[in-house]
Amino acid sequence: MVNLATSVLPKTDISLTRTSMILGILYLSFQAFPVIFAEQRGFSTQLTGLTFCGIGLGMLIGLSTQPYWNRSGTTLFKLTFNIY
Repeated sequence: MVNLATSVLPKTDISLTRTSMILGILYLSFQAFPVIFAEQRGFSTQLTGLTFCGIGLGMLIGLSTQPYWNRSGTTLFKLTFNIY
């Protein structure tokens, strides 16, 4: 018999920790961009706002390629563990 408390929770904790770290870094970059580009580099308010376009573009590219990564990850998993 499988004990669900010991087999599922550690995987969930690792996933939640990874997600929280990624979101924390993303939110820190939202705070750092105005400081870096407006104060240190002398960008105007409009140009500082344009610096966020890179984050948005990266999110759109990641979102649009997610089905590919899901398929290739599933295929790799099946090949690795001989699942048909």
